[in-house]
Amino acid sequence: MRFGIPLLGDRVAPRCTVADGIVFGTVKRGRITYRRQIRQEVQNGLDLSLALRENQVDTLLCGGISRDTRELLEPYQIDIIPNVVGTIDEILDDIAQGIIRPGVDAMQELCKRRTQDTGKPSQKSSKPPTPQKVTGPSIDCIACENKTCLQGKGCSLLSESLSATVSREQVDMLEVARDISFEDERRLCRLSELVYFCLEMGYRSVGVAYCTDMTGPVETLTRVLRRFFDVYPVCCKLHWESLDELHHEHECNPVMQAQVLNEIGTDVNVIVGLCIGSDCVFTRHSNAPVTTLFVKDKALANNPVGAVYSDRYLEEASNPSGRKVGKMVELAEQE
Repeated sequence: MRFGIPLLGDRVAPRCTVADGIVFGTVKRGRITYRRQIRQEVQNGLDLSLALRENQVDTLLCGGISRDTRELLEPYQIDIIPNVVGTIDEILDDIAQGIIRPGVDAMQELCKRRTQDTGKPSQKSSKPPTPQKVTGPSIDCIACENKTCLQGKGCSLLSESLSATVSREQVDMLEVARDISFEDERRLCRLSELVYFCLEMGYRSVGVAYCTDMTGPVETLTRVLRRFFDVYPVCCKLHWESLDELHHEHECNPVMQAQVLNEIGTDVNVIVGLCIGSDCVFTRHSNAPVTTLFVKDKALANNPVGAVYSDRYLEEASNPSGRKVGKMVELAEQE
């Protein structure tokens, strides 16, 4: 097998057609006998196709890949293993161990490992907790076969007793959001969308509730936003001199972040990198509307959506208590 892996930095590129390098290698009898990494910018499917053909690649390992790119590579009989996430060293180690194989969809392979021939979860998988019974309408849009909402019709699963009261401000937000999402001239990045949204809404003051782990990006963000708005960045360690039992020194305080921005009277607040849970608390206490700009993800280079394309992280998420429970058992046995 002669493989190619598009890179962004030292990680597999989240999109195979947006890369700044490619690793080429050869696997024989379970060993990587050849490896070469080149710095070559990939901007589209044609760039990728030419690079793979020039290096006689028969297997592409990549992150996300579009249908158009698949069709472009199809005439050259290149096997594609998509949804690969990790550093190049991690992926090469998987290849050497035979975990990643050509012609096998990553998701299918994950399902095989999770399920025994009987169809029951394997012993490695932990039993999920029993969900609490929820009162009210039962709805599952993923499982819905009718999809009447996509045809502009009402949902047959919803009760007629349900109603939503929408304020004038919320109507304006939805209209502005629609204008931005249907922008014809160009595709806007999330930061540009934030600027356009705030300008069209007529906002003048913007609060930025951020985690100190992302101070660098927030400094750049603040400089950009201050071209248009009054900006008030508040970090997660913000607290009064006297702390209560809940907020000890060095702990995050999303309540205080929200209270400070409420006192200032910001028009909108932006979450940058707050931990899960802290972002919920901040949103609950914020008087102004809240949007999330950057999400912190320590494992995936702040790209959390990459987890759903990776069998490695899907398997980790499917057994969330395994590591913690194992440690607790070990400590109990020591006692």
